[in-house]
Amino acid sequence: MLPKTTRCDVLRALQVEMNTVSTLIDTATSSTVPVFYDNVIGTPPQDADYINFNITLSGSGEKADAVTNRQSGIAIAQVLTPMGTGLNKSAQITDIIEDSFKGLRWPNDVLIVNQITVSDVGPDGGSYIMNVNIYFEYNK
Repeated sequence: MLPKTTRCDVLRALQVEMNTVSTLIDTATSSTVPVFYDNVIGTPPQDADYINFNITLSGSGEKADAVTNRQSGIAIAQVLTPMGTGLNKSAQITDIIEDSFKGLRWPNDVLIVNQITVSDVGPDGGSYIMNVNIYFEYNK
């Protein structure tokens, strides 16, 4: 039987991975692109690139798969770039996130990323938004 994973373990693992990816993004873009997480105090910059990283685990009322004892979740890296700056940088950032999370497996398959999609959300206020949707499973 695979080791159990707490919800806190899953959130921590994904945030640690996103912190690593953030360093890759900063290096590749020659700029600092801050990442903001759910329920963490911080104010996104005005007229600058940033990422909102949100994680949703399947609800506690949902049953894990009876055979594999796994549950699913989604992490969304929402990439926001200022309007009028073109799509090159947002595409570069989403590509780095997608490439970094694609096929990712933690030891003992505690957490497995099984699908990634990128969606072009479009303009919202003063920002242009692209989402990287990271679908994963974890041991319950």
